[in-house]
Amino acid sequence: MVPHGELLSAADALARQIIRHPPGAVAAVITAATRGLNLSIDEGLLVERAQFAALAGGEELARGLADWRNRRRGPA
Repeated sequence: MVPHGELLSAADALARQIIRHPPGAVAAVITAATRGLNLSIDEGLLVERAQFAALAGGEELARGLADWRNRRRGPA
């Protein structure tokens, strides 16, 4: 939560953080969150698993995992 006067700058900062990540990964997270929002935990995890599987073997996932292993915050 941010004060009303800081809302636009906070939203801009968050958007800048999000766009540093691969578009496919961002889309998968958004899809998993929106589709899983009103599901049971088991059903939500199935949605998340399907999104992860769609990225498996791809360059975006490999880059994201490498970033995580190296504890980087997004792309260089």
